[in-house]
Amino acid sequence: MKEITAYQKENGGFSAWPDFSETSPFLSCYATFALIRAREAGFEINPRILIKAADYLLSFVRTESPQARQPYGLRSYNSTKAYALYVLSLLKRPQPGLIEKLFAQRTNLSLFGKAYLLKAVHQSQILSQVKESLIKEFLNKIKVTTEEAHFEDDEDQDGAWIFSSNGRTTALIFQTLIETGIEHPSWGAVARWLVNRQRALMKSSFYSTQENFYLFWGLNEFYRSKERLAPEFLARFRLAGKSLFEEKFTPDLKEVKRIQFCLNDLFEKKKISPGREYVLNLAKEGKGVLYYGLRLNYAPSSPLPPRDEGLAITKKIEPLDSNKKERATNLIKAGSLVVVTLEIAVPQELLYIVVDDPLLAGFEAVNPSFRMESEEAQRRLEALIDTRPSRPRPWWSGFNHIERHDNRVILFADSLTPGVYVHCYLARALNFGTYVVPGTKAEQMYAPEVFGRGPELIIKVVR
Repeated sequence: MKEITAYQKENGGFSAWPDFSETSPFLSCYATFALIRAREAGFEINPRILIKAADYLLSFVRTESPQARQPYGLRSYNSTKAYALYVLSLLKRPQPGLIEKLFAQRTNLSLFGKAYLLKAVHQSQILSQVKESLIKEFLNKIKVTTEEAHFEDDEDQDGAWIFSSNGRTTALIFQTLIETGIEHPSWGAVARWLVNRQRALMKSSFYSTQENFYLFWGLNEFYRSKERLAPEFLARFRLAGKSLFEEKFTPDLKEVKRIQFCLNDLFEKKKISPGREYVLNLAKEGKGVLYYGLRLNYAPSSPLPPRDEGLAITKKIEPLDSNKKERATNLIKAGSLVVVTLEIAVPQELLYIVVDDPLLAGFEAVNPSFRMESEEAQRRLEALIDTRPSRPRPWWSGFNHIERHDNRVILFADSLTPGVYVHCYLARALNFGTYVVPGTKAEQMYAPEVFGRGPELIIKVVR
């Protein structure tokens, strides 16, 4: 608290460094908000600091000059304005006219900015129609999978100036909607996504205290809303009248309780009937919130068609040196090199993705790190990849770990943003014969119900 005043300049704004003369509107909002929360928590804050900060933010939100926007783009600039309007409302200096004006220009306002605009409206207790409209828009923007839910950041590329990210945007919207009293069945799934997001960040090199703060803010709001009562209840699960689980939960019980069973074993001699419905009953006696998850594992007994359950994947196998006619016949000469091309389509950001690509029994993946392998073949593969169109995406997004085994190649990614990802590798045909290639599978490691499976292929290796 003592050091932060060194970052405040004569105009009341804050800079990124104590010896830096330029003020940052976004950091000024962030620092002022921190001081307000510190004062609410009982820390002694010089009121003059907050008065100067409020004057700076008021001047900022009233500025219309395009030159004053630099280096921000329009969306990042408007998002910062929304943040400033919220901070001013906390300082008891609400600006209803400017709030209404920014709402009218919301096509140039990101979801992050709209969240702060909603917070300003809610804090000032004004413009109820604006509040209802923003809430409805947020609820229509939730990206839902089976176990998780989140929001996608929609800042322009210059959103880096205000540290934008999917995690921060999700956490802020989450915190804002709970704070405004909105109940939604996806809140538990959003909390799960934020926890997994934080785990991913802590293991990565782009861990950010900016995003970490927002994650804690959102999760803390969820905890305060949902965990007001300490758990003190008895939970019972029954399937078709058969008892599956019965457990008493108390504040001292920290671990997750799990049960795994086979459906046929549960019903003993009476086998499961295809097409029949079996009712699952859940009961809770006592106070507190019961969180539960259900997962069914199964093994198909027939060839599998392609599937798109949140991920789509295709695979091609073709000779490294081939013409169109040879590629169309699926014929591979023994001893020759082939290019395996995987394309993975991701509709929304997904965390912890694994792609398991089975090799044909008569093939072996080429490891380019071995000096005995053909460097010339690897150069030809890289040249082939360079001729294909590429799509721009964040530098951290993509497969960051690859494993080559005797029977498969496995790709891992901590984060995949929306787009189509192409990965190519070399393999060598070793044995004659006709081979059925199992479908390549991609899935979220910690949410395997989000997956995709490629088509099965038939490849002939000839002399």
